Amino acid sequence: MLFGRSDSDYTLLLPDLARIQPRFFLGMSHFWTDLHADYSHRLSRMADAAIREMMEISQMRNATKPSKNQAGGQALTELAARLPTWSDLVAAWLLTREGGIAKQECIDVSRASLGGEILIAATGGSHTSDEVGLLWFISLALPYT
Repeated sequence: MLFGRSDSDYTLLLPDLARIQPRFFLGMSHFWTDLHADYSHRLSRMADAAIREMMEISQMRNATKPSKNQAGGQALTELAARLPTWSDLVAAWLLTREGGIAKQECIDVSRASLGGEILIAATGGSHTSDEVGLLWFISLALPYT
């Protein structure tokens, strides 16, 4: 089956892709950039929530166990010295098992929005940014097993 569509708003295309379930999809670079932005936003929300939860747990532990406040406070101070920005905390969280699972879940959502059967994803037209690039295409095309 051959399917063509030229909408500039990729969100109008996603419902059709979910129904058609293509195995090959050629999208212009702005399509992939928009899809990657949704993926990044979804992953960022998950990371923010997980880090805030860890910080709340840490604060509750420090409040309920005064004898460990010094060690806990020192560990957080050392962590803050090594990871001084929120984006560094997010990057560190993404290296954890929980972060890896979250990345895979977000990739699965992106893959499902393309119909879940993509074997080959290609881009055409103008340059596709390095951030969107080859490895992200591969992660969309290769099912997680």
